[in-house]
Amino acid sequence: MVSEVAQLEATSAIADEAWSLWRPPPKLTLSEWADRYRILSSESSAEPGQWITAKAPYEKEIMNAISNPNVPRIAVQKASQMGVTDCLLNAIGYLIDQDPCPILMVQPTIELSECFSTDRFRPMIRDMPRLHGLVAEPRARDSQNTLRRTSFKGGFLALGGANSAASLSGRSVRVAFLDEADRYPLSAGTEGNPVALAIARTTAFWNRKIVIASSPSIKGASHIEREMEHSTQEH
Repeated sequence: MVSEVAQLEATSAIADEAWSLWRPPPKLTLSEWADRYRILSSESSAEPGQWITAKAPYEKEIMNAISNPNVPRIAVQKASQMGVTDCLLNAIGYLIDQDPCPILMVQPTIELSECFSTDRFRPMIRDMPRLHGLVAEPRARDSQNTLRRTSFKGGFLALGGANSAASLSGRSVRVAFLDEADRYPLSAGTEGNPVALAIARTTAFWNRKIVIASSPSIKGASHIEREMEHSTQEH
């Protein structure tokens, strides 16, 4: 005969297992998410395959600052070819999967934004099983996706060029990534500073995130130098 204690223990175990199905998954940092899910594509990587943060450990704190809700603005002053654009790609994938919202990614020109789409963003979506089904195929009949705008449940990714005011205006976004900001023109047409225009799109969100990354250019005229001067200047 099964004892009353054993019955209670069995009932408790069943209840715990049932409740576990309703618990939200553990919150991952961006670096943890990338190590678990990011696949590097052959179009943009000399070592395609599984992403491993430990190969470039300086990227870990950059990525984790991006996924930290208590850090609203991040500046990354870097050398060329340090993998920071891939960190931003990781962040885009992370947001699509974990925290969907409207996103803007700004490149120095419209042409470069389109190259970013075809050479880096779309191959990432193609090669990552974690993102399959979250983003519609661009050629699907019911897809609203284009080369410079990708929709997904809960948000979209807009790709803009710093030389085009039209691509920096329009809908509000919660997250703005500004890549290679020191290569931006002084003005987006006649509309003014492209950095300021992109950041202005985030003002409607209390939980906005702004990430500005660049190799520095001319001292005294550098976007990223000014951002660093007002940052915590961590190394």
